[in-house]
Amino acid sequence: MQVKPITTEEFAEAMEAFAPWEDKPLFAVAVSGGADSIALCRLAADYAEQVGGKVVALTVDHGLRPESAAEALQVGKWLKDLNIAHHILVWEGEKPTSRIEEIARDARYNLLLSWCRDNGCLHLLLAHNQGDQAETFLLRLAKSSGVDGLAAMPAQSFRREVEVLRPLLSFSRERIIATNHAYGQEWVEDPSNQSEVFQRVKWRKFMPALKPLGITADSVALAVAKQAEVKDVLANMIADFAASSVKISPLGYAEIAWQAALDLQEETACRLLSHILMTIGGEKYPPRREKVLHLWESLREGKQKSGHTLAGCKVILREKDTQLLIVREVGKLPPPMPLSIMEGKDLYWDRFKLSFAGDIPENAVLAPLGRGKKELFPEVPAAALVSLPAIFVKDTLLLVPHLGYKDKTVKTGNAQVCFMPALPLTGAGHKNKGK
Repeated sequence: MQVKPITTEEFAEAMEAFAPWEDKPLFAVAVSGGADSIALCRLAADYAEQVGGKVVALTVDHGLRPESAAEALQVGKWLKDLNIAHHILVWEGEKPTSRIEEIARDARYNLLLSWCRDNGCLHLLLAHNQGDQAETFLLRLAKSSGVDGLAAMPAQSFRREVEVLRPLLSFSRERIIATNHAYGQEWVEDPSNQSEVFQRVKWRKFMPALKPLGITADSVALAVAKQAEVKDVLANMIADFAASSVKISPLGYAEIAWQAALDLQEETACRLLSHILMTIGGEKYPPRREKVLHLWESLREGKQKSGHTLAGCKVILREKDTQLLIVREVGKLPPPMPLSIMEGKDLYWDRFKLSFAGDIPENAVLAPLGRGKKELFPEVPAAALVSLPAIFVKDTLLLVPHLGYKDKTVKTGNAQVCFMPALPLTGAGHKNKGK
């Protein structure tokens, strides 16, 4: 039977699941030049025209293969003929010799998201398809992942100010290739997609052998959808508890009503702690469940009152065991950042976004406030105060924007700092969709 291309109506239906859009929306599309991403770009351009918006294509040149630069330029030529704006984002610096796939993926996301934030683009489209989703599920199943892992890739998620969308998750790669043929569109074949150095490729090649057993991309998609439903139920339970018993401070720390938390079931409590640790610690991935369980049991038994560190956080029982305080671990903070690199743009440091208006003193740096400032700000828990972003020139404290502190003896502009964790506490807005 002939495989049908994805119609503009089908793609519009997939995109409308994420609507409504702002006036004249700008959609950034990650385009490697492979069959999936080039088809996504063509479909997205047609859809953007329907809703009065436009598309910009972003190609990341990792520099890991000699031909990558030429391939990026070829993508630009194809898209220029279609009047689609195209930018090449180059991964600079030394390249890894191990964990290549993981580190390259993180670098790609950082470049794509940074471009979106710097250019006021709210929507980033990625070309993961039904086959990719099945591979992700099997990879995580092999690692004994729980509900979160087996829910695989969400169709919609949020990375600070950018909405990440995967509108092709319910479409097979065969239909995507048929779409390119319908457009008369060429694409680039990346040889790494056939290299069994990567676990994902091994699963991709093994998938046909599972078909006689009833394990197909379609059946896995149904399993993923069911796991996502369970994940949403648990997320709603956490959200309900958090609304009444958790305070996330704009200063970047969390307070939990501990006596209320003791009434939670173990699974709910561990998930709550894991989510808060990711929000406060800024980690991309959750801590291992056995470590979170050990933390929960230690706290419940009254141990580790002086502070337990996990996932970039310090966890402290205080106020006669009525309050659990979770703050950023000072030893995991990034180094100070010179304000000279702002060049009129917002600056991201640790989990905070800095905006600056007016004169920036020479040699000013953004750095953690540090110890010894409790007398200036007695209302803030000392453990949270030390990691708060502040602006210094050498040893002189100029600004603590969160707390309204400003050294009036030095001429300087004004700064605003906003706590922007990569992962919000409740997974609001995260959706998995299947067809």
